[in-house]
Amino acid sequence: MQSGFSIPGQFKDQIERLSVYLNRIAHFPFHWARPGSTPDQPDFFRYDAERLARMINSAEHFLRCLIIWMAWLRLHHGEVTPRRVSAMPQPIGRRPVPEEDMHPDFALRGLPLRIARLPAFRISLPEDRGAATPRANAKGKPSAHRPRNDDTLSGETLIARAERPDKILEDLDARATRYASWWAGRLSLDRQSTEPAFTPLKHWQPPPDILDGAPPDEEADLLAIHDVACRAAAAIEASPRII
Repeated sequence: MQSGFSIPGQFKDQIERLSVYLNRIAHFPFHWARPGSTPDQPDFFRYDAERLARMINSAEHFLRCLIIWMAWLRLHHGEVTPRRVSAMPQPIGRRPVPEEDMHPDFALRGLPLRIARLPAFRISLPEDRGAATPRANAKGKPSAHRPRNDDTLSGETLIARAERPDKILEDLDARATRYASWWAGRLSLDRQSTEPAFTPLKHWQPPPDILDGAPPDEEADLLAIHDVACRAAAAIEASPRII
């Protein structure tokens, strides 16, 4: 930690709460992986795969809120070197990678040429694009089809994602410092700009997909940490120039 900066007790308490959920994620495959699957290549019934995905999304959101809170603490204590920014960061599109020739054995087995990359962990949530609408069938009515819960899904990607929150937690301070540095640079821009206020969380409640099915203790913790992060982000945006 930087000199003159101390983490408040409430922050440490929240990290301890997060460790409870990370522990649940770590033990999930041992209890719910499909019988006969291996620890390295576990399979889950669809219902259980969706449960694990929600738990991972919940942990990642918890970390997102902690990083925003820590960034505010850094800025509040004035221990940040502003990073030069000319505008709000824009998504960078990836250049298409030319496909290579695939060995026929891979094609016959339906195997991909490359292993799928994990979705990136982002501190800011994407813009709200509205609620999803149910699919319609040929007659124009919402489809009643639902995926079978006894379908099995390969858990390799889920396990890789399940291992990531621990690594993010280890890098929490560095990530928050980088984020605070970007934020400090942005606050040094002309406040007469027509750019809208930057709101990393977009809404005063957590994303509904991570609350749906969450145990009561986890739901309460998510609502609390999300509220803290929203207030931290609002305080940063409302503050006078700190540079």
